[in-house]
Amino acid sequence: MIVCKSHQAPDSASFQLSRLYSRSMHKQHKQIRGKGNQLMKRSGMLRPLLWLVGFIVLLGACTSPPVQNIQRSPSPGVQSTQASPSQPARQLKPNAAIPASCPATPVSIGGPFGTDSPWLQAQPTSSGIVAYLAYSGVSPSGTYRLPHTNGFFPEEGLYTKTLWAINNPEASPTLLIDGTDLSDSTRTFHDTGNAMSGPGLPSGINMHTYTSYLQAPSVGCWRLQITSGQARGAITMWFMG
Repeated sequence: MIVCKSHQAPDSASFQLSRLYSRSMHKQHKQIRGKGNQLMKRSGMLRPLLWLVGFIVLLGACTSPPVQNIQRSPSPGVQSTQASPSQPARQLKPNAAIPASCPATPVSIGGPFGTDSPWLQAQPTSSGIVAYLAYSGVSPSGTYRLPHTNGFFPEEGLYTKTLWAINNPEASPTLLIDGTDLSDSTRTFHDTGNAMSGPGLPSGINMHTYTSYLQAPSVGCWRLQITSGQARGAITMWFMG
């Protein structure tokens, strides 16, 4: 007779393993649920704090001044590329009295012909002829120096050097000066200028420059006729002795 062996021992072992596994999973579930409760408690504590931070940020955004566009002003030490306006022309007085009978050409400084030397503009102005009295400065009282006869101040050894600038396309490399005494038309003198060029001189596509001396032979009111090519103009000056 065959007797079958009982399998209760293996079944009992499997049951024990299953029971241990269930207990372990139940313990882990309790631990996880406990941590979850702790996190939920912490979240509940942080929520009011987060609301407070958000309210402060919103309040700061409402009260902050609007952002303005900042435009950099040009550096005071840096000049702009635009030319600064020239000083207005100022008429000068002579350093000695001129008789009322002498219609002397006004002498000025500043304006369109610069501030370095006193200047006279020949008539008609369309001639483009300007004389710069290089020998004369401007005194503190705003006067210029009348030219001396013979082109020379003997007490100082100073010559009456003059720069001529002619802005005229019809001018030539030569400059002629013809002087006439307005009180006696038979008294005249003739002179020429020397063409010159270089830095610091008036410039332009139609500009011509020359130098000469103002050298009338006697005291009086002299009319100087200036000729260069087809450019012609005249100035009137009083010469002192």
